Amino acid sequence: LFAQLSECHAGPMTPALQKKTDDRIDQTMRKSTKVNNLLVAIDWPLRLKLATDLTRGLMHMHLQSPPLLHRDFKTPNVFVTHRLDTIDFSNVDWKQPLAKVGDFGLSIRMLGTFELNIGGFTHALARINPTWAAPEVLSKQSYSTGADVYALGIAFWELLARQHPFLSVKESAVAGYVIDDLRRHQPQRRV
Repeated sequence: LFAQLSECHAGPMTPALQKKTDDRIDQTMRKSTKVNNLLVAIDWPLRLKLATDLTRGLMHMHLQSPPLLHRDFKTPNVFVTHRLDTIDFSNVDWKQPLAKVGDFGLSIRMLGTFELNIGGFTHALARINPTWAAPEVLSKQSYSTGADVYALGIAFWELLARQHPFLSVKESAVAGYVIDDLRRHQPQRRV
């Protein structure tokens, strides 16, 4: 998983700077031919722990009354509490979260509704990174907590494949690929 800092000593990033940072991380993941050399080996119990923590984080948000949608869930918005390459697994408290959901800049409460709509090109989600965005968000249809769950599924895919989910797709074509329901290839198992 890739973690990023969305705040510095001066305060939170502006939306424009946040988008540039997200795009840079996305491009780095795509372009790096040696990305596997940068990845820490993650065994299956640790992958399950990370997946469980992410699921619990989103579930906590969605079970609020009214539900809270993240709307920008992606692996760059996941923070780990320990360096994965230095964890002493014999001393890990598995009840404490190892991965936490962060960057709530686009989050919103679903007040009095079960679905939300994207208003147009000026809407906050109009220029969202399509890699983790659900088809209904990219096609500007009504969406709900299921859009966060879709993004969680993409994060699971990344945990399994250990690579960018649309590595073989041109960056400019990812949104159309998602909207047209073209699936990512089945990843080979990696450590």
